[in-house]
Amino acid sequence: MKRALSLVVLLTTTAALLSACIVVPPRGGPPPRHHHHHY
Repeated sequence: MKRALSLVVLLTTTAALLSACIVVPPRGGPPPRHHHHHY
């Protein structure tokens, strides 16, 4: 059960990183100041 939980956390973190890389423009932009979470 613990392994499944860690797998879910890993998938969610990788998905969050990918979405962040897609949303944030490649060039330097203003620092993100929104702290709302998508669940």
